[in-house]
Order: sequence, then C-alpha cells, then structure tokens
Amino acid sequence: MIRVSAVMIGKVDTLLLVLLTLAYPVYCPAADYAAQAKNLSRAVEYVTWGGDGELLFCVVGRNPFGEALNKTLAGKKLRGRTVQLRYDGGTGGCDLVYSTAKNIITKAKNVLTVSDADGFAEEGGIIQLMGNGDIHSINEKAAKAAGLKISADLLETAKKKVIR
Repeated sequence: MIRVSAVMIGKVDTLLLVLLTLAYPVYCPAADYAAQAKNLSRAVEYVTWGGDGELLFCVVGRNPFGEALNKTLAGKKLRGRTVQLRYDGGTGGCDLVYSTAKNIITKAKNVLTVSDADGFAEEGGIIQLMGNGDIHSINEKAAKAAGLKISADLLETAKKKVIR
C-alpha cells in the first residue's frame, strides 16, 4: 500500500496547475495601436481647439504606435490645420497629449488628453480609448475645463460613458 500525504498532494496539484498553464496559455490581446491611430485621427475631426496654426500631437512616455501614428497623421490636415508629431515626452506647446499611462493628465488650456489606460477619463483625462481603438469614455467636463468643444457626434461614439 502506498501512503500519500497531504503535502505530496498539494505539490502534485501545484505541478499540474503549472503544467496546464504552460500547455494552455491565456490569450491576452495586445492593443491595436494602428487602429488607435486611425480612430484618433477620426476623433480629432470632432474636437474644436482655440487658436490656429499647426496641431502638435505629443506622445508622452513610451511610443506604443511604432510607425502607425506617423503613417496616419504626420503632415495630414485635420480641421484645416497640419498635424506635427513629437515623441520627446514633453507636453509644452502640445495640442494633443497621448500617453499609455493614466497619470499623464494636464490641465493646460486647449490640450486634448488621450490614453488607453484603464480609468483615464475617470481620473480627469479627456478621451480614453479601448485596445481596439474605439472610444471607451469621454470626460466632457475635463474637455470644457480645457477650453475644448467635443461634438455631440463624437460623444455618442463613447462605448461606455460620457462624464459630464
């Protein structure tokens, strides 16, 4: 007769769990930053900034877009203004600030803040994107505080909610 202790059973259970995890990896889709760049360019068409001249879009922190943002926006005219991109991490002079972190929220006038970080709009950011590029939430109150006007058409596209 073979005697099996509770400790041995616990070790076997743990080993089986590890082996099953390796055999069947959990699927976690990465954010589709090409889709985010495309949807961002569409969304900007529904935002009104004060001022004129170029629109300076700044990516703060790591650049998750690779070349997708350049291909989609660089040199393009949005709302009659040419788009320029900056990746150096600063927010000074920017009309749009994108970050993958939700703690990059500026209260500067005429600055549209965008991120795909969970809770971004609830924390005071203006547009929170989903991984597939769709708009998750819009913080209309933060947009108004920044002096931006977001059209009703864009507000209707938010999948989750509009914060007023």
